[in-house]
Amino acid sequence: MVDLEEGLQNLNQSYRAFSDRMHLINYENLVSRPKQELTKLLSYLGLEFEEECVSSFTNVKMDGMGDHTGIHDYSKVEKKSIDKWRANIVNPLRVNWMKRYLWRIGADNLEMMGYDHDHLQKQLSSNTWQLKFLATDIYQMPIDYITHRIKQYILNH
Repeated sequence: MVDLEEGLQNLNQSYRAFSDRMHLINYENLVSRPKQELTKLLSYLGLEFEEECVSSFTNVKMDGMGDHTGIHDYSKVEKKSIDKWRANIVNPLRVNWMKRYLWRIGADNLEMMGYDHDHLQKQLSSNTWQLKFLATDIYQMPIDYITHRIKQYILNH
């Protein structure tokens, strides 16, 4: 949970404090318009864009980080990954968890990252509910909660 909670808050705080020395990249923009977004990034870094930046995507090695399944699913930068989350946020437990998570992130932080809080909430509400993952989620939730509480107790004592 540190990555989802504290990690995101730390990134947002750092961006606010040092935004004059950082370049923010929105994932959806990057995969929708890779050439334009990479051109802006490279310009910020004082480098020139080369077509290989986009075409050599498959040569990037993500050892120890990133979405390892995505490496095999995509041979180039593609927009089809943008709505992939919808396939996993399909049951009432996950939808409600995600809505609470968006509230914890906060509208200001989401806006800074290029997202609209209300729009994301509407997308979650419009997602078709299924029973997919429900049994495993019901089983896993108390385990995750107890694990989280134990870690909190250890950190505070």
